Amino acid sequence: LAEIRRLARGPFDVVVVDCARHLNDRPLAALDAAHHYLLLTTPELPALKSLRVTLDTFDLRDYQRDRRLVVLNRADSRVGLSTSDVERAARMPVAAFVPSSRDVPTSINKGIPIVLDQPGHPVSVAIKELAGKRFSGRPAPSHRRRRLLSRLSETRKG
Repeated sequence: LAEIRRLARGPFDVVVVDCARHLNDRPLAALDAAHHYLLLTTPELPALKSLRVTLDTFDLRDYQRDRRLVVLNRADSRVGLSTSDVERAARMPVAAFVPSSRDVPTSINKGIPIVLDQPGHPVSVAIKELAGKRFSGRPAPSHRRRRLLSRLSETRKG
């Protein structure tokens, strides 16, 4: 994993490591090397409990608080928990909100990221706004990198 991360840092502006909800040695090794922590949660009690455990682990490992972002996925779901409930569990503000949409699992099943398949979709817009907010001042992805993403999507479709 460390070697893959090292190799990916050369040609890419940003490397994203998607970790499982439960932290063990492998994800913790990736997190130890991370510059930013984007914590995705949903407005459900089990997800908030997991978020709290993760944030407590971050505190124990001295991961910088100013590099953490809490993102509320399916933010417009009306399931009985509010944004303030999420913020109370996280002990920090929610930095971004991603709306709920059935188009997301459809996109996943097609093998094409929704931001490529439907760039104007509300979910795509929310993701791009989050990326712009967090990584503003970084160079925009090059045309070559966009072509790579398109090729990967084409490969998954075939």
